[in-house]
Amino acid sequence: MAPHGVTRFSAGAVEGHLVRMGNKVYALSAICSDAPCSLAYQEAKESFLCPCHGVQFDMGGEAFGNRRPVPPLTPIQVRIDGDDVLVWSIGDTPHPEAGTPRFD
Repeated sequence: MAPHGVTRFSAGAVEGHLVRMGNKVYALSAICSDAPCSLAYQEAKESFLCPCHGVQFDMGGEAFGNRRPVPPLTPIQVRIDGDDVLVWSIGDTPHPEAGTPRFD
């Protein structure tokens, strides 16, 4: 994975985006938190877009530019094992912006 980028993945029933920002790697659900639609990553805008109703999410999973509040994307905890990135769990997990390193 590039030093800065997003990779879509499937792990069983879990659909997500693996995000690498420098030395941090984390994952977010690829399903919109407002409607059951698959999000599209917009590389030029560094954001995720829900094609069903236009909600946009930043790289941290927070919705922006909406007329009403939209919940953030569900974080997916990952574990680094050598060169592999493993999906560890889904739900309310530590986010790298809180200072938890995800990748060395």
